[in-house]
Amino acid sequence: MKAWVYRKDEADNSGLHLFQEDIPQPKPVAGQVLVQTKKVSVCGTDESLFKGDLKRVPDHVVPGHEFYGEIVELGSGVKGFQVGQKIAGESHYQVPGIDDQGIIGLWGPEIRKGESLPALNGAYAEYLCIPAECAHPVPDEYVDADFWPSLFEAIGNDYFLIKHATQKNGIQKLGVFGCGPHGLFAQIFAKHFGIAKIAAFEIDDFRRDFAKQMEAADAVFNPANELQQSVRDFTSGTMFDATLDMVGKQGQGFQSCLDTTRDGGTVYLFGLFTQGFSIEGTQGNEIIFKMQTLDYEHKGKKLRIEGITGREGIWAELIDTVCKNKNLQEHLMRPVKIMGTLDQLGEDNRHPKPGIMKRAYYPFK
Repeated sequence: MKAWVYRKDEADNSGLHLFQEDIPQPKPVAGQVLVQTKKVSVCGTDESLFKGDLKRVPDHVVPGHEFYGEIVELGSGVKGFQVGQKIAGESHYQVPGIDDQGIIGLWGPEIRKGESLPALNGAYAEYLCIPAECAHPVPDEYVDADFWPSLFEAIGNDYFLIKHATQKNGIQKLGVFGCGPHGLFAQIFAKHFGIAKIAAFEIDDFRRDFAKQMEAADAVFNPANELQQSVRDFTSGTMFDATLDMVGKQGQGFQSCLDTTRDGGTVYLFGLFTQGFSIEGTQGNEIIFKMQTLDYEHKGKKLRIEGITGREGIWAELIDTVCKNKNLQEHLMRPVKIMGTLDQLGEDNRHPKPGIMKRAYYPFK
C-alpha cells in the first residue's frame, strides 16, 4: 500500500523527513481493527515532525493521527464493531500495566526512561490498524460531505476544554489568547455553549483577520495595543471571568491571561510551553498534561491556574453534537483547507502555500 514514512536521520533537499513508500498492508492483531483511510487532517505536531523536530518519534513510523475511515477487518476478540462501519480515531491509547500513553503515528508508551514500545503506524497511508477502543463510530448519514470527521481528534480537545470551563464556573466573559486552529475551535465551542461575551487576541495579522472573519468571538484584538484598556472597555471594567492560554511557548499568552483575568477568576493552560518554562517551580507542560490546579497570586489578585488536555468521556457527546448540527459542521470547517489527495502531502510541505490555517486531505488516489 502507499504510505508516507518518517525517516529520522534522512531528509530531502528541502529538509523534509517524509518519504512516500510502498509498504505491506497491515493485518489487525487481537483487539485491533483494520481501517481504510477516508479523510485525514494535519496536526501542528505533524508539521513539526516533518521538519525532524520531534526526537522521540522512532524511525520509519507512518505519521497521521487525525483520521476518519471505514472498518474493513476485525481482529480477534473485537466486539461491538462491524465491517463497513465508519469511525473517527482517537490517537491516544493505553497498554495494560503501563502508565504512559502511546500516540498513534508518533510513539509508543514509554516503559522506562528513554525506552518505549514500538509505535503504531498512523493514517498517512491507505490502511492502518488501531486498538478497537480508539475507534469511535460516526453516523455518517448525518455528516455533510464537506465535513472532515478527522477533525474530531483535534476539536475534541477544545470541546473538552470549553465544557470543563463552563461546567465548573459560571463564565459570562471569556478571553481567548491565540487564534491558531485550536484557538478558533475554542471560540466556536464557547459560542455554541452560550458564553455571553467572547474576546479573542492574536498578535499575527493574518490570524487576527481570520478570527474576525470567523465571527465566533464578539471582538478580536491585537494584544500588543493597550491590552488592559481594551479588556476594560470590552468587559465594562470587570475584566474576564476566565481566560484561555492557547499560545503556550515562552509564556507570552500566560502573562496576558494573568493581567486580564479578574480577582477570583481562572486561567486555563492549553497551548504547550517551550522546554524550561515553569510556574512557581512546576513545568508548564506538566501542569497541562497532568491537569493540575494551582492557586496563584498576581498583582494583588487571587487566581486559579488549571492545566487542561484530552477528550476523556466526551467522544460520543461530541460526535452526536456535531453530526446533528450542520451549521456547526460548516463553522468548524472554515479554518480547514482541503488540499487534494494524500499524494500531495510531500509537495505541500516542500512548497507550503501561505494563508492556510489547517490542511486536510482525501485518501491516496
